[in-house]
Amino acid sequence: MESNNTPVNQSSTLREKATQKFERMEQKSEEGRGESVDKLLNELRVHQIELEMQNEDLRQAQLELEESRNKYFDLYDLAPVGYLTLDQGLINNANLAVADLLGCNRKVLIKQRFSRFVAPDSQDRYYLYCNQIAQGMTPPACELKLITMDERDLYVQITGLPLTERATTGQQLRLAITNITRLKLAEKEAHDYQIKLKNLTSKLTLAEEHLKNHIATQLHDQISQSLAMLRVSLGRLAKSSPDPEQAEILKNAYNQLGMVLQEARDLTGELSFPALKLFGLKALTQKWAIQEVQEAHGIEVLLSDDGHTVSLDQDIQAVLFRGIRELLINVVKHAQANRVEIGFNTNKESMVVTIQDDGIGMDASRAGLDANLRGFGILSVTEALEGLGGSLTFCTSPGQGCAVTMVARLQG
Repeated sequence: MESNNTPVNQSSTLREKATQKFERMEQKSEEGRGESVDKLLNELRVHQIELEMQNEDLRQAQLELEESRNKYFDLYDLAPVGYLTLDQGLINNANLAVADLLGCNRKVLIKQRFSRFVAPDSQDRYYLYCNQIAQGMTPPACELKLITMDERDLYVQITGLPLTERATTGQQLRLAITNITRLKLAEKEAHDYQIKLKNLTSKLTLAEEHLKNHIATQLHDQISQSLAMLRVSLGRLAKSSPDPEQAEILKNAYNQLGMVLQEARDLTGELSFPALKLFGLKALTQKWAIQEVQEAHGIEVLLSDDGHTVSLDQDIQAVLFRGIRELLINVVKHAQANRVEIGFNTNKESMVVTIQDDGIGMDASRAGLDANLRGFGILSVTEALEGLGGSLTFCTSPGQGCAVTMVARLQG
């Protein structure tokens, strides 16, 4: 019997094994390639999803950025307050309110120096304010006068801040601009009204003095003279009456008429200070102060005079004497003083009268509010002096007495 292990058989068997092995390897290779392709496809799908998600995030961010830009437009460009950004003093950005305030198109403002719109009398304040901001300071709001493109005067209030952590020369500043023109015009109108009111008050005070003089003159020249003549007649009748009872009645009427006549004379003096014409302001002040303050109330009166003699208008003398009298009455009533000094000093332009006591004084911050210092009499004197170009001021402190200075401008 022949063996099966012939070369031909061995070769056929080996080929079959090789074929089988190749088929197995090919099968494994196909399986491996399939797995790699599937894995790659999965990775591509995941990457595609990531890109889609990133694209959605970017789209959402773009929408939010657009919404933020619209809000910024509403808050910045449409703000009722003017906003502008300065770079080395040049306008780098400005909102619509600034353009409207300055009377020009916003594009015209860009790269313009803001200082060109600042009035000459406000230039120093503007540069000082910007320098303070640039140095990291926080100055209070600054008021400026601007001149618009159409040459209108514009009053504004500016507040600023640096756009960097610490601003230096050449870096950016942002300014907020508020239009206060109406406020300034109202303040000026109120100031002008106060001046007119003071002038009117002065004229009324002087008119009051004239009226008092007229009434006093009539009272003295007619009523007082008539009363005096009537009193003389009653005195004669009382002496010549044979009836004692009738004589007593006439005597009582004579005495009562004497008191009425004295009251009329006192009233004449209260109304017009007729002694001013006779003695003059300084002499009458000394006479009245000695009688009514020193002798009547025991307060020592000292007078000083620089020796200069000036001719004062009767109206000014009347206002000054009325003020001196009102102030000395205040000393008697409220100061608790032992001594009061009255000084007269004159220069080329004015007469200065000072009244200083050694009384209890008061808080200087409340001196202008104190009813004793700002009573009707003192107030009318103050307004009359101010209307004549003068003034009345107080200087006082607790325990240090009170000094009052009246300044009356000389006429002509």
